[in-house]
Amino acid sequence: MRSLKRLNLVASAFLLLLLLLTPVLPPIPGVALTEVLSGARGVVCLAVFLNYYSVMYAMKGTRFSLLMCTAFLFIAIGIAVYTIKFSAPNPLPYDYVGDSIRAVGLVFMLAAFFVG
Repeated sequence: MRSLKRLNLVASAFLLLLLLLTPVLPPIPGVALTEVLSGARGVVCLAVFLNYYSVMYAMKGTRFSLLMCTAFLFIAIGIAVYTIKFSAPNPLPYDYVGDSIRAVGLVFMLAAFFVG
């Protein structure tokens, strides 16, 4: 457990540093790299959906795990749709639909914390 806490602290510090350096970092070169980096967020959400909350719902069947499972599924799908915008000729619809699907996922997550 201590090693997990250390890993969490190191990862959080790295992400905070990256957040603070965002204004001075150069733009990402190329559409392919942008798609990969954007899609990686969806892969992480899909992994959380498949490996954690869907298994927890299958084992316990609680309302919280069902709502969180649904939330991460919607967030992963929303990120996948949002990622399409980087290679589409008309990216605006993908941007709106992806953001809307992710917002539905966040509403499910909020419901899980208040209702679940």
